[in-house]
Amino acid sequence: MPDILVPSIKTMPLSFERELRTGGLLHERLRRERGDTAARLARAALPHKNYQRRPGTELDLKAVVDARTWMRWYLTDPDFWSDKKNIERFVKDNPVAAPWRH
Repeated sequence: MPDILVPSIKTMPLSFERELRTGGLLHERLRRERGDTAARLARAALPHKNYQRRPGTELDLKAVVDARTWMRWYLTDPDFWSDKKNIERFVKDNPVAAPWRH
């Protein structure tokens, strides 16, 4: 990760300047967010754990994803959820998103 240089500004509170230099609070927030992702995916997929495709239906359920995870991937790549390969890799990396398969 590249270093970000933050100039010393006398009008800035020391705690804010320290946060800009070290990123302590942001790092902790991202760590908690990553830790909660599996639990959020599990809560979203739990109602669909006994999913079975109805005969004759046109569509098939590939994965169940919570809104926060969906939006994070959408903001990273707006076409992420349109690509079947991305969905297959997502389910492979996060099997909790498709509990009926495993």
